[in-house]
Order: sequence, then C-alpha cells, then structure tokens
Amino acid sequence: MVIMSGVINSGTVVKSDTTQLNKKFNNNYAFNLTGYKFLKDRIGIGIMLDIARTSSEELFFNESEIFNIGPSFRYYLASLNQGGAFAQSSIVYTRFYDRITLIDITNPIDKVLKGRGPGLSLGLGYSYVFKDIVSLEIGFRLIHSWLSGESFDQITNISNDTDFRRFSFSFSFGVGILIGK
Repeated sequence: MVIMSGVINSGTVVKSDTTQLNKKFNNNYAFNLTGYKFLKDRIGIGIMLDIARTSSEELFFNESEIFNIGPSFRYYLASLNQGGAFAQSSIVYTRFYDRITLIDITNPIDKVLKGRGPGLSLGLGYSYVFKDIVSLEIGFRLIHSWLSGESFDQITNISNDTDFRRFSFSFSFGVGILIGK
C-alpha cells in the first residue's frame, strides 16, 4: 500500500492607510508532500518535500524561502484499519534564503542570509481512514537544520561565510490518498 499526503496553504493580508497612502502587505504559501510505501503492516518508507515562501512589507520588506527534501520514515503505533497515531522522521537537505530591506529611506538597505545543509525532521500525528482510500491527517513537526552559507550586510558592506542553525515547528492538517493494498 502507498499513502500520499500533502498540505497547501496560502494567505495574503493587505492593509491600506488612506490618510498616509501607505500600503502594507503580508503574503505566504507553504506546500508539503509526503509519500510512503508500506514495507510491513505499520512501517512506511518514502520521501518528504517541503517548500515555503513568505513576504511582507511595512517599514521593512522581508522575504524568506525554505526548501526541504529527503527520505522519510513513518511508524504507526496501531493497525491501519481506521488509521491511528504515528511517528515520523526524515533526514533532509535544506536550502534557506532570508532578506530584510529597510524601505522607508531614499536608498534601501539590505541584509541577506542564505545557506544550505543537512537537517533532521521529527513529527507525531494521527491519521483517520475513510472507505479504505482517503485519510485525514493532523500532526506537528520539528525540523532542525545545520546550514552553511553567507550573510551580507549592506550597512557595513560586509559579506561573511557563516554556519548557522535553523529550527522550525509546524502544525498541519492534510488529506492522504491510499493506493493499493
């Protein structure tokens, strides 16, 4: 049996102040896809893909992008007849980009941080199966990545090679499709 599940979310907020003619916005999207082939009754091995982008503008313009991909493992604590609680883990390759720009001045000032490297994802969740083909999944996940890259600060005009860590915690609700028996 194969299970494919994913989460897509997107949101945009636009605020306008008509007295100052200032337009402010916040826009984001995230896409997560996981697929598992069950080797035994409760043990699955597969792949995880996670992509997210956010941007916002008020006094600062900020944009961030994250990309994670890697093999994934899932273990159900009980039989899959009607679903059940599960634990999952992934070893991921991470790419990260973050840019902050001060925009309410004559010459905008940038600060950029980007990097890539390995990471580890751990999560817990619950899956409920309908008619042996569709599952609703709820869960949370922590991703810890060890990244190497560079930072650039336009104020000091300094670019540095840097090593840094990135933590993310996410909560998800998604739909899964079960293929085969």
